[in-house]
Amino acid sequence: MIKWYQENSTFIYKNIAVVLSVFVLLYPSIAIATRLLMPVPFRLGSSSLSNHDMQSILEIHVVRCNQ
Repeated sequence: MIKWYQENSTFIYKNIAVVLSVFVLLYPSIAIATRLLMPVPFRLGSSSLSNHDMQSILEIHVVRCNQ
């Protein structure tokens, strides 16, 4: 049981690392694309909102992984 948990936890940590690295690599291109697609007034209001959304998504992800 302990061995299975150790293998599983390393697998989970690898998955988290892969997801975070992909997210970090893709985030600038996504941000640039959304800025190009959005009109200027909406763009100014949405930047703080999207940042807050990202934070809440990450918090939910961390809570799920810690359970």
